Amino acid sequence: LLERCKYWPACKNGDECAYHHPISPCKAFPNCKFAEKCLFVHPNCKYDAKCTKPDCPFTHVSRRIPVLSPKPDWRSVLVFILLAVAPPAPPSSSQLCRYFPACKKMECPFYHPKHCRFNTQCTRPDCTFYHPTINVPPRHALKWIRPQTSE
Repeated sequence: LLERCKYWPACKNGDECAYHHPISPCKAFPNCKFAEKCLFVHPNCKYDAKCTKPDCPFTHVSRRIPVLSPKPDWRSVLVFILLAVAPPAPPSSSQLCRYFPACKKMECPFYHPKHCRFNTQCTRPDCTFYHPTINVPPRHALKWIRPQTSE
């Protein structure tokens, strides 16, 4: 076919592609009026994907790379649906986990209270969420110090 491959230069079909892959430079560039449809090679645009000119005569590699999402496996779709529909399993115990808030077990059978989104700034005395007792200094008061290396 004498039609330029819309995926060139990122075409995955290579020589098997039914469309034209340019090999020789365009003699009319930069005044070529065919732009993306030209059957000859135009230099790459230095702005590539960030180029804002709709009529830019240069080649844009990133615009030609096909964005294909992988076909989802039926098992992953089923798991996604089950996770979306099934309510979270309640803890099997109303007893507070002795390792909370440092518990690392994902399937811990004990109760882990939800953290209050306002943390230590919470003003509600009747708030039922967990409030940490450790006071972390404000961000501006924290300073990174390089560890000393012994030589």
